[in-house]
Amino acid sequence: MFDIRVVDTDCASYKTQDPAKVLASHKKQKKRLYLSPCEAACNHFIPLMFSANGMQGLEASAAIKHLAVVLYRHWNKPYLAW
Repeated sequence: MFDIRVVDTDCASYKTQDPAKVLASHKKQKKRLYLSPCEAACNHFIPLMFSANGMQGLEASAAIKHLAVVLYRHWNKPYLAW
């Protein structure tokens, strides 16, 4: 199960924080809320964090790369690694 959140890392409340740490704190919050219920239902839980200006969290980057490989294999079309 994917949970997608877009965060404005440039807003006033995050100005003093590193954008990667802002995304990591949101990921931690999502996992704290939803990981256990998803595991209890035998589901995977993957929080996908993005900043409003295009930065990706670690899980988001890995999920996009995995999806690109799956689609490449399905459609037999070349994909360009970012």
